Amino acid sequence: MKANTFKISSIHWSIITVITTIVYYSIFSHDFQLQWDDQWQLINTMTSNGITLDNLQTITTTIYNGQYSPANQLYYTLLYLCFGYNSSAFHIGNLLFHILNAFLIYTLSYTLLKETFSRKKTLFISFLSALLFAVHPVQVETVCWISASKIVLSTFFYLLALIAYTQYIRSSQWKYLLCSVCSGIIAMGCKEQSVTLISCILLFDWILFKRNMLSLNVYLEKIYFLIPTIAFFIVTLISNQNSGEETIGYTVIERFLFFCYSLFKYILISAIPFKLSYLYPFPFQVGEDITLSLWVYPFIILFIGYVIFLNRKNRLIIFCTLFFLLHLLPVLHIIPLPRYVITADRYLYLPYITYAIGISALSYHLYEQYGKRILGVVLLYLSFLCFYTANYAPIWKNSDTLKEHFKGVLQKRKTLSIINHKN
Repeated sequence: MKANTFKISSIHWSIITVITTIVYYSIFSHDFQLQWDDQWQLINTMTSNGITLDNLQTITTTIYNGQYSPANQLYYTLLYLCFGYNSSAFHIGNLLFHILNAFLIYTLSYTLLKETFSRKKTLFISFLSALLFAVHPVQVETVCWISASKIVLSTFFYLLALIAYTQYIRSSQWKYLLCSVCSGIIAMGCKEQSVTLISCILLFDWILFKRNMLSLNVYLEKIYFLIPTIAFFIVTLISNQNSGEETIGYTVIERFLFFCYSLFKYILISAIPFKLSYLYPFPFQVGEDITLSLWVYPFIILFIGYVIFLNRKNRLIIFCTLFFLLHLLPVLHIIPLPRYVITADRYLYLPYITYAIGISALSYHLYEQYGKRILGVVLLYLSFLCFYTANYAPIWKNSDTLKEHFKGVLQKRKTLSIINHKN
C-alpha cells in the first residue's frame, strides 16, 4: 500500500476495532457455557496438562468426542498455561481473532479489487465489507461461544492462506505458496470444514485471476494442498463415525427441501438478521408429513439462481455467489450428517465474507447513482446491526441466560402457532 492508502487503512482499522469492541463489550464478563460443550471441549486434561511431549502427542493424535482439531486444542492449552481457566481470557481471545479476521478481510478485499476498481472505491468496499463482517449479529454465536473458537481460528488461517496464495499468483514466488499451504494445514487442524480451501483457490484461479483452467500447471501446484486435504478429509470421516451420534434418517426428497430451505434461510438472515437463536429445529421429525410450506423454497432458490444467471457477466457477483455456496455446501444436508438443527448461525461465519463484499460493492454502485442518500441508508443499516449485536451478545453470558432466551423463543413460536391455527 502507498503511504496515503496505508494511513486511510489505519483509520479504517481503528474504527473497526473500536466499534467491534463496543458492540461486544458484554463479552468481557461472560462465563463458560458449562451445559453446552465448554465443559468437555475446553475443560479437559489436554488443556490442563500443559506443553509436554506426552500431551502434545495426545493433542495431535486424539479424536476427542468425534472431533479432530489439534490446532484449536493447542490454542486452549496455551491460553490455560497463561491464564488458567479464566473465562474472560478465552472470550477475549475469541474477540481478538474476530477483529483480526476483519482486518484480513479488509486486506483480502483490497488486494483482490485494487486492479479492478479505483482506489477510492476499493477502499470503501474493503472498509464496509470488514465492518459488516465484524458487527453482523449472525457472528455473535461464533464470537461469544468459546467452543466455537475453532471457527474464528480456522478462518484466520484460511484467510492468511488465501492472501498468501494471491501474493503467489501476483509474484510467482514459491515462498508465498509455501506460506499458503502451511496456513491451510493449520486451518484444517482447527476446523475440518477448511478442507474446502483447495476448491476455493481453484475458484480464485478461475474467476478472479482468469487463469487457463485447461493448463496442467494450474493443477500440479495444487498437489501441495491436495495431500493434507485428503488426509484431513479421511480423519473427518473417521471422526463422524466415532462421534456416537446417529445420522438423522430423512429421505432424499426431504433433504432436498431442507437444502433449499436452509440456503434461503442463510441468504435471508445475512441480509436481514431477525429472531436469531442458538437452535433452529427441523420443521418436522423423521416419519412425519412434510410441512407444505417447504415446497415453496425450491422455487425461491430457482428464482434467485435465475437472477444471478442474468448477471453472469459480472465476475464479482459470480465469485461472491460461488464462494458463499461453496462454504455452505457441507452443511446444507446434501450428505446426511449427525446434525439435530437445520441451520446454525456459526456456519455463516466464513461464507458471509463475500456476502459482505457483494453488499458493499452494491452500496458503492448505488452511491454513484443516487449520491449521499445511500450513505444514510448504509449508516442506518450498520446502526441496526450494531444495536442487534450489542443486545444479542449478553444472552450468551452463560448457559442459564441462553436457555432462558430459547424458552422465550419457543413460547413465542407456540403462541404464534395457536393464533395461526385459530385463524
